Amino acid sequence: MLTKYRFFIFTTTKNTIRVTKQHIMTIKKELSDLEAKVTKGLKIAHTKMIEFKKFKKTPIVISQNGKVIEVTPEEMALETEK
Repeated sequence: MLTKYRFFIFTTTKNTIRVTKQHIMTIKKELSDLEAKVTKGLKIAHTKMIEFKKFKKTPIVISQNGKVIEVTPEEMALETEK
C-alpha cells in the first residue's frame, strides 16, 4: 500500500527543502506571535515618546500630506485615542 505524503518541496540552487503543512502552520503562528509583540512594542514606544515630549515640553515633528509639521504632545495623544 502506498502512503500519500502531504508536503511542499522548495528547491534552491544548492538544497532541496521539504516542508509539511504542519511546518507552514507553525511558521504562520510564530509570525503572528512576532507581529503581536512588535505591535505591542511600538505602542509602548509611542506612549513613552509622548510622555517624554510632554516632560520636555517640546513638539513632535511629523510629516502630514507631504509637509513637515510640529504637533504638541497633547494633540498627538488625542489623535491616537481615536
